[in-house]
Amino acid sequence: PPDLLLNAENSPEEIEWTLIEDFVYMKDIDSNLCFKCAYNFPAVMLTLGRKFWPLLQQHFISLCNDLQSNVRVRKTMAKTLYQIALIIGSEQATKDLVAPFVEFFKDVDEIKIEVVKQISSFIKIVDPSKHELLINQLEMCLQPKCNVINWRLREQVGVQIVELNKFVARIQKENCVLYLTGLSLKLMMDKYDSVRKIGIDAVSHFLNC
Repeated sequence: PPDLLLNAENSPEEIEWTLIEDFVYMKDIDSNLCFKCAYNFPAVMLTLGRKFWPLLQQHFISLCNDLQSNVRVRKTMAKTLYQIALIIGSEQATKDLVAPFVEFFKDVDEIKIEVVKQISSFIKIVDPSKHELLINQLEMCLQPKCNVINWRLREQVGVQIVELNKFVARIQKENCVLYLTGLSLKLMMDKYDSVRKIGIDAVSHFLNC
């Protein structure tokens, strides 16, 4: 058929560009397609490769800042940050992903917890000059008073402190051990048992260093 012959004559670059255009504009059609676009972003990046990141970077940021759809789009994008960082590499991750990573710490708890879960992995990829900025975000998860916010978020902070302790000597932050121990002590005084337990675990890891 003529259509198939026409498609057969298209170069791989033309086909890729057509797919990218379709993918980029998909999010503006309706909220369901916007969510599917967010959900499939890592797969698209993995398929196309890091060379296409400059074409998709603004689209990525747009999805991270999406306020038109419900919270699930931003939550989905928050989950993808570490995956995208692995694909695009340290230099681009440092340049383009640190800012949205930090911004998600200012979002609602169900989004904030998604970046907390990744911080010990994400920090290994980005340039050490960003370590202090990222580590300092953990304290935001313990504000306001601990009995007001999501206890699962505080528990996950403790889990990540334990993970960070495993390579704390490589983290470029002044008095990093003291800072993380201070957060752990706050968790030890939490009203929820599971949070206190992970706080004790975190402190014991530092004492055993």
